[in-house]
Amino acid sequence: MESGGRDEAKNREFLSYMSLSMRSASDIVDGKSLESLSLSDVKKDEDLLEEPFRKLTEDDLEFFNHEVINVYLELLKERERREPKKFLKCHFFSTFFYRKLISERGGYDYKSVRRWTSQRKLGYSLLECDKIFVPVNKENKHWCLAVINKKEKKFQYLDSLGGIDKQVMGVLEQYIVDEVKDKNGEDIDVTSWKQEFVTDLPNQQNGFDCGVFMIKYADFYSRDIGLCFKQENMPYFRLRTAKEILKLRAD
Repeated sequence: MESGGRDEAKNREFLSYMSLSMRSASDIVDGKSLESLSLSDVKKDEDLLEEPFRKLTEDDLEFFNHEVINVYLELLKERERREPKKFLKCHFFSTFFYRKLISERGGYDYKSVRRWTSQRKLGYSLLECDKIFVPVNKENKHWCLAVINKKEKKFQYLDSLGGIDKQVMGVLEQYIVDEVKDKNGEDIDVTSWKQEFVTDLPNQQNGFDCGVFMIKYADFYSRDIGLCFKQENMPYFRLRTAKEILKLRAD
């Protein structure tokens, strides 16, 4: 079967799964009101949560904040560890990574994030990952996703509003060059890598779903399937995300 056929089959399989798992709000959160949801209702994994995640509110579900996004990205990594044959080997940087990387005057400071990716800290080599996901927050108003796609040797930028940011691409190019030099003592030439501002992607039709779109881009790309969802799926994805965070398990 050609790769296009495989992608279509994967997309159909996931959409079928998504259709079967569609539930009402009360079902997906086990009958509890969103006002009362908290992680005290489920077993906590303190090693998984970098910051205490105590309460999931209506506001959190409407505008995904750093805390919601970071916990969910941790769950995507835990999912990969749990079923390594089913998902690509990926790394999901926290929402604070890119901001730290560009925090110094001049807009780039590798030293500030150098220790984030030691093999001892991660438990694996960042440079062995197929894809490295980098959440990007634009002026504290909008979420986008950048991807260092080592598998296909390209840098990708996904914005649910269709924007482009060449600065992000340039920063990540320099980052991967510095990372390879620091961790492996080697020089890597990325001048031949493609810079792709992904245009064939689901777009948001409102002013508040960017966070949901961003984490679903990462979710689907880590599954190695196409972005086969739409704006109309966002209410479901919000509720699914709430349930997965409360259960501390992404599926």
